[in-house]
Amino acid sequence: HWMNGNVTKEGITADLEAMAKIREVILADYPSDSVDYGAALCGKIYAANPGELDRLRVKVEDYCAIQNPIPHQLRWQISCGFALAALAERANAPELAKKWYAYASDGDVCRFSPTLGTKVMDACWRLANMALDAGEVEEAKSWLKKSFIRADEIVHGSWLNVAGDVSRPVPIAYEEMGLVCQKAARAAGMMNVLDRYPDRTELARTRAVSNAERFANVQDKLKHAQEEIRKLRK
Repeated sequence: HWMNGNVTKEGITADLEAMAKIREVILADYPSDSVDYGAALCGKIYAANPGELDRLRVKVEDYCAIQNPIPHQLRWQISCGFALAALAERANAPELAKKWYAYASDGDVCRFSPTLGTKVMDACWRLANMALDAGEVEEAKSWLKKSFIRADEIVHGSWLNVAGDVSRPVPIAYEEMGLVCQKAARAAGMMNVLDRYPDRTELARTRAVSNAERFANVQDKLKHAQEEIRKLRK
């Protein structure tokens, strides 16, 4: 059903059900410190309902306790931590959400690939927004500042695990790195307002979204231009 663009609601549902079954097999039968287990656990968390938070929290704690993780284990530790934070937020467990967003914000993503930096940026962003919700403007600004520091580290790290062979790079990897900068620009839009008008938190959010949308529009225009170029080459 994915072929020739023939995507149906029934087909998508069938795929999701198949993926869920595969995740359950892996979680039941694979070693709990394996890379496949981490990937399945992350998918399980994103598909979970808030009532499953406590059970999944224990699994994430165990997986994140793996000592000296190889890069692919580290990748799933960070992603599982972020996913658990998002689930905790939906379950109205803000302290747990903040704990795991903070964990993701500290992730040494470059050991796997700088493209994973999008999780770091989003973690800092959610923490800043949660601080604003609590009326803690200075705390929000501290998380925004951390996102700028992390973005600088991520972008200036080795790009070996971003593009691969620079003579034939992977296009989507550059898009992911562009997202890291786009998310930094979103944070900069919020910081710009909070520095001048610390009491105008909603304006800060609006300015941040405006920045994000502006960059998204630029990306859409770039993709359209690339498509037109490809047509001309045919």
